[in-house]
Amino acid sequence: MGDFGDIKIKILIDNSPDAQSNLHYEKGLSLYIEFDGQRILCDTGLTGNFADNAKKLNVDMNNIDFCFISHAHNDHTGGLKQLINENKKCNIYISENAINTKYFSHRHPQKRDLSVDFDLVAANKTQFVTIQTSKWLFPNIAAVFCNGNSYAKPLGNKYLTKVVDGKEVLDDFTHEMSLALVKDDELIVISSCSHNGAPNIIESCMQFTGKRKLHSFIGGLHFLDSENPTQEVNNLMDYINKNTPQAQYFVGHCTGDKAKLELQKHSINIFV
Repeated sequence: MGDFGDIKIKILIDNSPDAQSNLHYEKGLSLYIEFDGQRILCDTGLTGNFADNAKKLNVDMNNIDFCFISHAHNDHTGGLKQLINENKKCNIYISENAINTKYFSHRHPQKRDLSVDFDLVAANKTQFVTIQTSKWLFPNIAAVFCNGNSYAKPLGNKYLTKVVDGKEVLDDFTHEMSLALVKDDELIVISSCSHNGAPNIIESCMQFTGKRKLHSFIGGLHFLDSENPTQEVNNLMDYINKNTPQAQYFVGHCTGDKAKLELQKHSINIFV
C-alpha cells in the first residue's frame, strides 16, 4: 500500500483484485503494518489466503509481533487458524465481545453465521488476549473502542445481528475496535470496517490519545452499493471538511464501488 515515513503498510488481502499481480483476493481484509518497532497483522481475511499473499509480498508470518482483530466478523477472523499454524508465539488482541457472542448477517436470502471460530479460540487460549476497554498496547499504539454516536453509522448495519440471551437483536458493534497510531503528535486511524461510523471512530481515537490532528484514516467504510451511498458519502464529507480537511483517507474493503466513485469526486485527499 505504501510508506508513511516510519510507517509501512501492505495490503495482504482485500475485496478488489489487482490486475498487475498474482495475489489472491476475497471478501475480507488483512493488513501488514510496521510501526514503532512492531510488526503488526491487522485482521486475517476470510480464509488463509492472506498468508500466501504475504509470502509473495516478502512478509514472514513467523516474524509477526502481534495480531490485532478489529471485530468478530469472519471476513476478518477466518484466517486465524492459518496464522496460528505459522506463528504460535504472537499475541492475538481481540475484543472480549467477539469471542463470547454469535453474529449473523441477513443481507442475503440465506442467513450467514459471521462468528469467530470459538473452538479455535478455546484450543489456543494462551495466544488470545481479550480487551474490554480502550487501552495502550504499546507507547504509541492503542486499541480503541468507539464511544460516540454523534455522527451517522452505515446504513448497511441494519442487516447485522447478534445473539443476546438466546434472541437475535441488531448488532451494536461493541466488539469493534480500531488501531490508533501516534507519530509526532499526529494520529493515524486504522478501522477495518467502521461499523460504528468513521467520524465516530476518529473522534473516539482522538479523545483517547489526546491527539486532534489526523494524519490519515485507513480502512473500510461499510457503504454498501445497495443502500444510499450518495447520502453516506455526503455525511462523511461534511465531517471531513469541517474537522479533518488536511487528512488523507485510504478506503477499500467494504466500501462499495458507487461510494468510491462518489468519494473521489469530492476530494483529492481520498484514495480508493
